[in-house]
Amino acid sequence: MKQLIIALIFFTTCISLMSAALSETGKSKPDYYRALVLYDAENPAESDEGVKAIQAKTEDKIRSLNLSVRKIEVTDKANIDEKTAEVLKLLKPEKLPYTIIYFPENSDVEHPLWTGHMTSDDADIIGDSPARRETARRLLKGESVVWLLIESGVEYKDYRILKLLSEEMSKTAIIRISREDAVEKVLLNILSNIEPEIMSVSNEPVLVPVYAGGRILNIFSNDEINRENIKNTIELFSGGGIDKAKRPNPGTALLLSVNWEGFINRKLSIDIELPALKNYDSDFSQQNVFADENPPASDLPAVSITADDGQAVAAKPPFSMRMINSILILIIGSLILLFFAVVLRARK
Repeated sequence: MKQLIIALIFFTTCISLMSAALSETGKSKPDYYRALVLYDAENPAESDEGVKAIQAKTEDKIRSLNLSVRKIEVTDKANIDEKTAEVLKLLKPEKLPYTIIYFPENSDVEHPLWTGHMTSDDADIIGDSPARRETARRLLKGESVVWLLIESGVEYKDYRILKLLSEEMSKTAIIRISREDAVEKVLLNILSNIEPEIMSVSNEPVLVPVYAGGRILNIFSNDEINRENIKNTIELFSGGGIDKAKRPNPGTALLLSVNWEGFINRKLSIDIELPALKNYDSDFSQQNVFADENPPASDLPAVSITADDGQAVAAKPPFSMRMINSILILIIGSLILLFFAVVLRARK
């Protein structure tokens, strides 16, 4: 009888481990933004070039955009939610199809990220940008956190942040973004919707740590950009301080064109299929950027900055989740076999 009880405990443990292993992959999936495309009989969504372009980006196997597209006829009031009805009433679209892009459902942001009649050029800007591409690339390369520095345009203020980050970390990836950069307007709009009060102060730098899966948990500005917050952020992201059991995907996800699962599981090559865009193809050593006589911020190249040998390798590349799941399944299978062996022995 005692052996049977032990076997039952083993079996329960197996089931628990298997459930955890199967659910872990789901936790790593990106949060999806939601595009609602409103059309009518004279302006169908299926033949619209802009709608086709953005939908193609969501179906791309390599750079799949974390965006779901739903098409609704503008006269179908039953399927138009109250929030969308208010947007249509306020903006009064003059041309269909009309696209409204909302933040992920688990986000606190209520306002749409983007509204309008989408063109192919709009789809390109929405789907990708140098800073977002480089952020994803460096996270997949092994960075535990990538720092976005939204510049104030005030040289000494921006340089203070660069120097502070350099002093706190031996190796760090910093991507500098001008508030006037039209190519990054979607990224800037995302940040402005997450923290409108912080982003509205144009003469102050903003520091945004981005972690695994392209998520933003905090946005710092003014006195919040200090050594303590930087250290706490590093510990949180590199030491597993986020309680994933209670909140699997904390923070707000960026809109990114990257197949996270494919790259993490080594199905895709980061260097071949997700290369850095032209604006971010060079690295600079800390010695060159932060020399004995500190150059003014205007002399620092507006590219990603790394330390030491110029390689952004703050953390080892993430271990394949598929490999972890395989090991767990192997262990679970062994425990199940042990369970049956103990049961058969108890019956003899």
